[in-house]
Amino acid sequence: MPFELKKKETYIHIRFLGILESRDLKILFPELRKLENNNQFIFNKITTLSDITDFVLQFSAMLPAVQDRGLEEFQKSFKSAIVASRPIERAVAGMLQNLNMNPNIIIKIFPNLTEAEEWVKE
Repeated sequence: MPFELKKKETYIHIRFLGILESRDLKILFPELRKLENNNQFIFNKITTLSDITDFVLQFSAMLPAVQDRGLEEFQKSFKSAIVASRPIERAVAGMLQNLNMNPNIIIKIFPNLTEAEEWVKE
């Protein structure tokens, strides 16, 4: 699997591994829905990009997955921190942040996991 999901005490940690491809987002979002029990339990999220070795992303391929997530109705707002320290990671994180059309998903980008954890725990 190109990512791992771990449910922590106060958030879900998403860690991408190896090569990140557009289709990975299509796989990720249904897995998140399962953890969220079809929107019954919404947790803040931290996504870590530092273990990605290469990015193979096509805007046209990833847009439908991001748009689907944007159309989901959540019972409450939640925070979604993206840990991005390298320039390419920050570029991808910024693209994901800009594509977010869901007012209940508050996305912020951080240079390290410590700062991201502090924010989602606030």
